[in-house]
Amino acid sequence: MAGSLASVRDDLAKVQKALSSGGTYLGFSGQDLSKLNDTLIEKQSILVEIQKRSSSNGWSSSASASRASFAGLRPAPPGPAVTFDRCSLADVLSHMCDYEAVPQECVKALRALASLAYKDPADVAFDDRVMGQILRLLCWHAQEPAVLHGAMKVMSHLAFEQDIALGTLARRDVLAALISVRRSGGEGNGNATTNSAHAEATKLAGEAIARILAAAQTEAVAAPDGSSKGNTEKATHAVKAILTAEAAAEFEALKNGAWQRHSQNGIQELLARLVEQELVEQSLLVSSFVGAAPILDGKSTEVAAAAAGWLALLRQLVPEGAPGRASAELFVKGGCMPTITSLMEMHPRDALVQGQGIAAYQLLTSSCKKLGPEAFSETQGVQRAEWALATLPEDESLQRFGILLLVSVLDWPMPVQKKCSLDFRKAVAFTKEAMRRHLDSALLQVDALQSLAKFIEVLACIDQVKEGGAEGLIKAVMTRHTSNQELKTWGRIVLDAMGVDRLWEPKGSS
Repeated sequence: MAGSLASVRDDLAKVQKALSSGGTYLGFSGQDLSKLNDTLIEKQSILVEIQKRSSSNGWSSSASASRASFAGLRPAPPGPAVTFDRCSLADVLSHMCDYEAVPQECVKALRALASLAYKDPADVAFDDRVMGQILRLLCWHAQEPAVLHGAMKVMSHLAFEQDIALGTLARRDVLAALISVRRSGGEGNGNATTNSAHAEATKLAGEAIARILAAAQTEAVAAPDGSSKGNTEKATHAVKAILTAEAAAEFEALKNGAWQRHSQNGIQELLARLVEQELVEQSLLVSSFVGAAPILDGKSTEVAAAAAGWLALLRQLVPEGAPGRASAELFVKGGCMPTITSLMEMHPRDALVQGQGIAAYQLLTSSCKKLGPEAFSETQGVQRAEWALATLPEDESLQRFGILLLVSVLDWPMPVQKKCSLDFRKAVAFTKEAMRRHLDSALLQVDALQSLAKFIEVLACIDQVKEGGAEGLIKAVMTRHTSNQELKTWGRIVLDAMGVDRLWEPKGSS
């Protein structure tokens, strides 16, 4: 922790030096650099507070709990399970510890604990042993729906208290447990009872997270009667902690090959409901999310994973098309474009960071056409995309998004196009190279052919498209995907533009 705090202080000194001299730091300048300065000051305060808490009560700062973090389960005492006083926190905790290896007894203790958490949440929350034991049970009994349900009921009751929601429940290890259960999706083993318990546990976990976010919003706003001034720092810390834990979960999905925008039980629907119900302001979510980006944490493998997760979460938080316009505008205004560029510059050879970065660029520029392209042009986005396409040619998804991003520049206002400094010759070459390397991907081939048609239509660059045997390449693609009518149509359009017979058919096709 001390090392992280020292690193933030060092970065803060560099930012303030750049501000005083009118220079840049990590690609930030002017107003964006001022925002970065404010973020670092806030981050420094949070780290100081966490350091204090860590030294006083031993809270864990790890993003997720694993069995390696906990000693093995203790065997239960011999003989039948003893009874315990369900109204005594000491007795309930003792039973929960003594019989931690027996799921049925854990469930009994958790039910009693949930009742105590409802009646006197402060006593339950501020006894560090309680939450530590709950996390142990969640770790070792992750496949026991009844245990998950009991634990989530305790946390859901505790989340009604604002101080607890922003304190005990805002710890990273606790949030990681909540998010893990919520993302498990309520999948059972086919038994109606266990399926119901698992589904209810998932629901309760989501409710607890929603209450933490709502508590953060309440904390951030001054009371109308003047009884409180509002604590933005404390509120933002809680929201950042949730979003950081969600980003870690997104990285795990990426690591398992999930490139899709909406991962199972992601947080986007929950946040959308809270914003719609006016329980949380989107401005708080956006500022906290941008502030949670790992741009000052070094260049280690762990930080690259955090960067990829943050970028993937950004793609979750911005809906595509018309529903995402207002949201995308807030994220662009909040500084997401320079943040994307910084993360990509920090991890230039990490395929997940580069791929998610390009996909995030493409999402924000297409969803926020008013501000997105301009912000993209100001952060050397085209050059970052060109670098990624050139250095990671085997990544099919990255190549697809990169091609779509570069060709979309042609639809932007001319002043913005000029600021982007798009080298269309490179873009055309990248498109054809991607086609050669990913012949079996019908999706990529359709996108690539559409892009070549666009380049020819707008720039009349027929010679550049024809270079390097493009005619043979397009015919090879059409031959390989004879049943794909959309691909066939775009292949013929490009061939026609090149002066080749658009009615050409692969041999043997009907």
